[in-house]
Amino acid sequence: METKIIDFLERHCEKEKTFLLALSGGPDSIALFHLLRGVDFSFEVAHIDHSWRPESSKEAETLQALCLKYHLTFHLHTLAPPEGGNLEDKARGERLAFFRRLCKQRELRGVFLAHHADDQAETVLKRVLEGASLPKLRGLAPVKEVQGLALHRPLLTTRKKELLEWLEKRGYHYFEDGTNRDPRFLRGRLRHEILPSLSKQFGKQVSTSLCRLGEAASELAEFLEVTLEKYRNCEGGDLSQEFPFLAKMVIRDAFQRNQIALPQSVLETIWWHLQKRGPRKTLKVGQSIVEITHGSFKINKT
Repeated sequence: METKIIDFLERHCEKEKTFLLALSGGPDSIALFHLLRGVDFSFEVAHIDHSWRPESSKEAETLQALCLKYHLTFHLHTLAPPEGGNLEDKARGERLAFFRRLCKQRELRGVFLAHHADDQAETVLKRVLEGASLPKLRGLAPVKEVQGLALHRPLLTTRKKELLEWLEKRGYHYFEDGTNRDPRFLRGRLRHEILPSLSKQFGKQVSTSLCRLGEAASELAEFLEVTLEKYRNCEGGDLSQEFPFLAKMVIRDAFQRNQIALPQSVLETIWWHLQKRGPRKTLKVGQSIVEITHGSFKINKT
């Protein structure tokens, strides 16, 4: 596992820079904490107390003591107890905002997150069930920038089971967060109910297959990014003779770049008119007008 970390750091990180580690105290982030510490990597630690559990403040104190033991800078942010709404989304927004502030104030290069292969499988399955397009099934990226904040995930190819075995072998302590099993949260249901049930029904671990799907989708997304550039440079070209998949990707890309929501039914309607190569046809999509003429289309914002 140490070899994976070293390889990731060599490919994605500048050795002389300092990063931030998001440390929840669970097995995943504790494993990443000790792995980064063991390869002589410069990092500071951020912990967010969500105030979801009575014991969370004590856990924050324990993590602070752990960082003190290894002479690592520790940053704590305590949130007010949540009230209604989508708690997971709210918490994620608060975390990223805190990490972004710290990175700016402390001149840190980015944040290390402990997402692993099982998290990747959950993400891909969630996107499949939500009806995401093929390139969007790529799941979590090893390195990604979100609103100016660089996120690094070096454990995406490592199974949770491997992390637990690694921790047990070395006697490292971690916390078990009961909210991870709370069926009120979709992640909890995916992790402890839906994925185990699917694996049981299929007679094999479906997580591996989902991760492969995510990897293939990521490769497809990279290919499309290069391919679509040609169409962006000559917008308004005839798409009627293109393969349906590519033509629809060009349409999706145009709407995305214009920040316009594109329902599947509207996509299919546009493609139908493009194939007809008929005279001028206009469609109203939200606050915009789509003009379709002889196999080409143009988006006009009103």
